[in-house]
Amino acid sequence: MLFIAIGVIPMASNWTTAYPSVVPLTAEARDVYAAFLDVYVPTLKRSAGGDPAFVNVANRTAHLDLVSELREDNDCFHGITFENAQRVRKQVHTLDLALPARQDISLVNSAQASAIRQAITHGVPTVISGRARLEANLLEVSEIAFDATGRFAAIRYGFLCGQLCGEGGTVIFEKSADGWRDSHRLCLGWIA
Repeated sequence: MLFIAIGVIPMASNWTTAYPSVVPLTAEARDVYAAFLDVYVPTLKRSAGGDPAFVNVANRTAHLDLVSELREDNDCFHGITFENAQRVRKQVHTLDLALPARQDISLVNSAQASAIRQAITHGVPTVISGRARLEANLLEVSEIAFDATGRFAAIRYGFLCGQLCGEGGTVIFEKSADGWRDSHRLCLGWIA
């Protein structure tokens, strides 16, 4: 199911109180984030128009609350039972340089992410935050929920690239012999 949205809908508006995890990201979670970035960053760069040199990625994850989606979106989650659905509702992690190095992303802290959101709200194409000149786009990703078998992983994302430019949704990745792959299940999403 796809929703069309008017205006900027940041993931942060859906965040509730979540606490930084004391447990570092697992290698499996890092692999899912890397697979997500491999699949989605090239597409997001094209949707931003003007082919930005890089996509700004918030270095803090959002919590992931799948409770309502699990009730409403049976096609997306058919046959999947998540083992850590409650934990990912209450925790967040910091994404760090342990993620695979990529020249097409720039990890941004919360102050930079806030400056980027303001630039997008005001229709400004670039923003200066500290010493960094950042393009007005922002990708935010959620915590990852793994199914009980370790075969499936759910992640939610939101990408903002202008007042009427952005997309987001829930994505299911499936583990194969070659690593994590987008399962192409039809999940809830939005586009502006």
